[in-house]
Amino acid sequence: MSTKTPADPLIAIVGATGTGKSKLAIKLAQRFNGEIINGDAMQMYKGLPIITNKVSEAEKQNIPHHIFDQIDLEEQPWTVSNFRREAHKTIRRIRSRGRLPILVGGTHYYAKAVLFNDYLLAGADASSGSEDDSRERFPILEAPTTEILAKLREVDPKIASRWHPLDRRKIRRSLEIWLQTGKTASQTYEEQSQRRLSIRACGPSDGDDSCQTYSSLIFWLRAKGDVLKRRLNDRVDAMLECGLIQEAQAIFQAERSLNAAGIHINKAKGIWASIGYKETEPYISALADTSKTPSELEAIKATCIEAAKGATRRYARHQERWIRTHFSDALTESDAMDTLYPIDCTNPDEWDTNVNQPVMGIIESFLAGNPRPAPESLSDMARETISGIKAELKHGNVRECRYCEVCDKTLMTEKEWTAHLRSNTHKKALAKRKKWEAFKAWQARQGVAEEHKENDA
Repeated sequence: MSTKTPADPLIAIVGATGTGKSKLAIKLAQRFNGEIINGDAMQMYKGLPIITNKVSEAEKQNIPHHIFDQIDLEEQPWTVSNFRREAHKTIRRIRSRGRLPILVGGTHYYAKAVLFNDYLLAGADASSGSEDDSRERFPILEAPTTEILAKLREVDPKIASRWHPLDRRKIRRSLEIWLQTGKTASQTYEEQSQRRLSIRACGPSDGDDSCQTYSSLIFWLRAKGDVLKRRLNDRVDAMLECGLIQEAQAIFQAERSLNAAGIHINKAKGIWASIGYKETEPYISALADTSKTPSELEAIKATCIEAAKGATRRYARHQERWIRTHFSDALTESDAMDTLYPIDCTNPDEWDTNVNQPVMGIIESFLAGNPRPAPESLSDMARETISGIKAELKHGNVRECRYCEVCDKTLMTEKEWTAHLRSNTHKKALAKRKKWEAFKAWQARQGVAEEHKENDA
């Protein structure tokens, strides 16, 4: 653990939706003369404070927020490359004012791209073409996922085995790397891994060869599952009271206006795919149907709200898994696991004791170049989180696609595969299949016996 005063400090706050990331960021900015860099793709859009869960002007406490509330509805979310480039510029400007940059937001691949040098593949990132250019140059990238995967298996079977057959984004990206650079993704990743090992062998570095872009600390806000579930359900109810339906109606009207103007909307991306809008859209559409009775409308509305709650909970689980897997891998490769601090935010009544005070104390030590506490020493949750990550790293959890023909299910890691084989679901399916095979074998024997009888006759 470095005790040197950081020349280029950066604080990052990550965590599932509803854990209070913005709340903590504002407190830290007040305490340490900081400015906030938004790392949430949806909060980059103008307006729509309810669906995007933006902090209000009053809640900002006059703290500058960057890359925030600035792009139009019809624009697609920024690519990782675009965000990384703009975030680096913003960090330099904040530092030029003698202030501390604080990166916060739920689009965690944005944060990872800023924090780690090798997150983006150099060859692909340096490509001068836009996404439209890639589609024009390489038509296969717009083919069905099965076709892209078949081509990837042909040119790079090693990387193809790592991705779920339905994970179009990763499959497409891996093939795109080969098409753009002439080098397979697996070869590129291996070269990056060797480079990291060389860097670690040479000792810590503050220069461009460091695996981490900045001297950074990462605070991971976590709440117990049952508590977070209730909190997220309550959040959707609060959004409803604050005008969720009215805001969704405004987006719906904007979509109709853009379509009328001949502007194509990709509803799988951007604000159109945001949680809260896509789930309530059936109700918004039903409001225009004069044949619907009030009771029917209320039933549709209730279904939509439950869908929004379910989508929010699933998204939170996805964020947790993503942080646990991707940040721990990158930090391990950078030999910097001691910079990841899980923070228990389960009890909002003890926020100051469990969140504000320990985080501020750690940052004070960090900025002064003094020893910091070990992450696992902060709380029971922190200890369980860190020990769980270390156990996974020790026993290995390498991604390799395996397909269970019995259950028609794809598993991505050895851990998942072993757990599946031991599950009651698999055992029942296997027993059912064995019974069916025994029945078919009996039928075949009966058929042979009948044939012999006919021949004898």
